[in-house]
Amino acid sequence: GDIGLYYRDAKAAYEEHVKENDCVVLTMTVAEKKTHYSARDVANADKARRLQNIMGFQTLKEFTKILLQRPDALVTIDDTLAAEDIHGKILGGLKEKPCTEKASPSKPPTR
Repeated sequence: GDIGLYYRDAKAAYEEHVKENDCVVLTMTVAEKKTHYSARDVANADKARRLQNIMGFQTLKEFTKILLQRPDALVTIDDTLAAEDIHGKILGGLKEKPCTEKASPSKPPTR
């Protein structure tokens, strides 16, 4: 048989799915979402996302709580909400993190 790189034509698969199911799948890219905001809002949203990443991938709720405690923060809650809308949820919290608890030593089986 043929040996090589396999790929799936996403456009053809999408068109086939729409024909079979009589539906529409809507997706929006980051670039498309940025068109809904001014250049300044996008820059501030990017700054908010960078700060959120530097602070250790805080969730939106945790990060806004921190911002409420710091009225002198470099970014606003609106910047953070725009970042969430443009870029989506932060995925860093889903990545594997080191275990904080020490594993208990295993005991050898008794005879």
